[in-house]
Amino acid sequence: NKRFLKNGVVKGHFCRLSVGDDIVICEGFATGMTLCTHYMQSSSLYVAFNAGNLLAVAEVLRVAFPDAEIIIAGDYDRQTGTGQRVALDAARAVNGIVAIPSFSDDESGSDWNDRWNLDNTEESS
Repeated sequence: NKRFLKNGVVKGHFCRLSVGDDIVICEGFATGMTLCTHYMQSSSLYVAFNAGNLLAVAEVLRVAFPDAEIIIAGDYDRQTGTGQRVALDAARAVNGIVAIPSFSDDESGSDWNDRWNLDNTEESS
């Protein structure tokens, strides 16, 4: 289970995993590690910790870095569409772009970590 400190503040807070040119914001830590290690190695990677915090983190980072390219690396929530919708809303709010992993109907998974593991079964085991 993912749990936060009781009465802890999450909104607008984040964890930076790497430093680079563009800003990439994602939901979870494992996704962030996969992105900065395998997909977006020259970017500054920030973890928002949940979909509901993507917009707040994007707004904080836009103020801090007004000229930076901001990429929202959202989740692909097949059933609800929440990850795609929230990522798009956050990107629109900060004049950023969206990157969502794709999955075929017979693949399970919802984030960039899942996508990398499916594509690299030998390396991820």
